[in-house]
Amino acid sequence: MRRFNLITLVVGFGPSITNANNGIGPINTITSMSPRITMRGTHPTIPVTQLKPSVNIVRHGGLSSPQKPSMYWAVLHNWLYFLSLGFNLINIQFLVREIVDGDAAAKPSAKAIALSGKVESVDKLLTFAGVGFLSALSDKFGRKPLMLWSALGFMLTNLVQARTTSSIALLYFADFIDGCTSCMLPLCQAYITDVSPPDKMAVNLGIFQGLSVWSTGTFVYCSRVAIR
Repeated sequence: MRRFNLITLVVGFGPSITNANNGIGPINTITSMSPRITMRGTHPTIPVTQLKPSVNIVRHGGLSSPQKPSMYWAVLHNWLYFLSLGFNLINIQFLVREIVDGDAAAKPSAKAIALSGKVESVDKLLTFAGVGFLSALSDKFGRKPLMLWSALGFMLTNLVQARTTSSIALLYFADFIDGCTSCMLPLCQAYITDVSPPDKMAVNLGIFQGLSVWSTGTFVYCSRVAIR
């Protein structure tokens, strides 16, 4: 059970520690010049005053590029986040049974079902209360730092659950952490909105939503089939 939770936190947090900034890289400059030239002897020359750069694509340090970042950076992170959430949804029910009933494979008791609902309610309540605040912070500090914050929170949640053997308080604490840091979905949606042209925004958001739901639903379905 602990090993399963550790796999979950690695899948959910790993990609968010990488920087997919397209602004880092070698200088690539493409310059097209005016076709107007003068002839001096047998060697053509181009007067400096007639050089007219039409396209400058610079990728170095803080210089901006005319090409916007790809939306698939956010799609990948949200997809992996929901995939790790799928791992967690399957695992947490057995963890609660193990703590309350003493046997993860046994049929869940009424007490185990009630505890599972109470623990999840803490997570959902805090998420509802804080997601707007975290999303507003992303407007000031950027999307990626808050995505990293969300991934870090979910990693700590799974780490605490993986270390839990008999403490109900730790279950509440783990979901408290998750509730206070959960904001990956709206931030990735905002990221895609930021980088998408108006005529592609609806399509890009549809791709994003479809892949996110598919990652969780497919894993949950396959896991339940395997358990049966």
